[in-house]
Amino acid sequence: MLSAIIAAGAAEAVFTPEDPAETTRALLGMCQSITRWHQPGGPLTLAQVAQRYIGIALLAIDVSPVAISWST
Repeated sequence: MLSAIIAAGAAEAVFTPEDPAETTRALLGMCQSITRWHQPGGPLTLAQVAQRYIGIALLAIDVSPVAISWST
């Protein structure tokens, strides 16, 4: 499903990943590691970690990250 989303977005010029297949694999790897992104008692809140990884994902598909407001 993610591969289809990235391919469709690239085809419609919504975003421009350098290599859609490799980008898909990288983003799936991030998703599979979600349980390690946040450590209770760590330096970042869950929202801060989420914001950082959303930014990384957006950069992977060549979209500038935007400010995201989180409510906890």
